[in-house]
Amino acid sequence: MGTAIAKNSLKTWGLLAFKARKFTPAGLLTSVATGAAIEVARKGAGKVSDIIDEKMQKEFEKISAAQSSTLLILFLRDIIMGIAPLVILWVVELSFP
Repeated sequence: MGTAIAKNSLKTWGLLAFKARKFTPAGLLTSVATGAAIEVARKGAGKVSDIIDEKMQKEFEKISAAQSSTLLILFLRDIIMGIAPLVILWVVELSFP
């Protein structure tokens, strides 16, 4: 992780230094520090995001497991409510030829 941060901060520093033409020692130090700070912030934000995603996925799995049987019952009820009128009309048609 440390070498990746160093490489990315050097790339960032190089671009910043080239664009700003700050080849003074203070400018170079500022560019390197800024690049390293940006990379550390990116890595930290990624870890926090991963932790939050993992916790949300666990909660979703708990809720979906609890509601799966309820959803099956509701699905069967809806199917019956959709088919029942058709069956009733079919029986009425057969009853009165």
